[in-house]
Amino acid sequence: ALKVMARAAMTFGALWEWFLENHAKARKRSWKSDEHRYKKYLAVWKNRKLVDITAADVQALHGRIGREHPTGANRVLAIVSVMFSKAKMLGFDGPNPTKGIERFAEHSRDRFLGADELPKFLAALDADETLEVWRHFFKLLLLTAETGEDISFAHADWADAKLLVTGERPAIVGAPHEDAVILTPKPPRTPRINGARIFGVHPGHPFLFTIPATG
Repeated sequence: ALKVMARAAMTFGALWEWFLENHAKARKRSWKSDEHRYKKYLAVWKNRKLVDITAADVQALHGRIGREHPTGANRVLAIVSVMFSKAKMLGFDGPNPTKGIERFAEHSRDRFLGADELPKFLAALDADETLEVWRHFFKLLLLTAETGEDISFAHADWADAKLLVTGERPAIVGAPHEDAVILTPKPPRTPRINGARIFGVHPGHPFLFTIPATG
């Protein structure tokens, strides 16, 4: 009975603290972004019991944020959804209030780095050891001028070759002279039929039978 009462009394703030330490920081590189969104949009619920947060509350919050920041609204909705899913591990057996809420449509945007931004971007990549794979990936994109999708179909054979020469200096040798040859055989003096020997048509229908020939 005491456990049931404790589960019913669990607040959103207590769930967030547990979620931040046991899930976000341990499994998400973007946990600081989650923490920022919690403080900006969700901290107002910190003293509310989980059982008192309804789908209407989440829908209203999602819509309010989405009027100016639809993508940000979707990220906040995702945080709340995962938090309530993880709350099951703590014994909370109530419904997930994010279920059925439709997310805003998101559109990709093109972003180009300016001449003064590129050195800072590369420096930030080199400074963060956790971005080793992404560091090589982004530098490869810059080198090949490809997009993330197009580079999946690219191919290159890389070689670190070094030639050592002993003796006299190598001389450049020109290509050997070869007489021009016409590979196509000359047409014969007599005509040669080179079309189809059998021509099909439905009975009773007129047709024109052409005879292609050479010579």
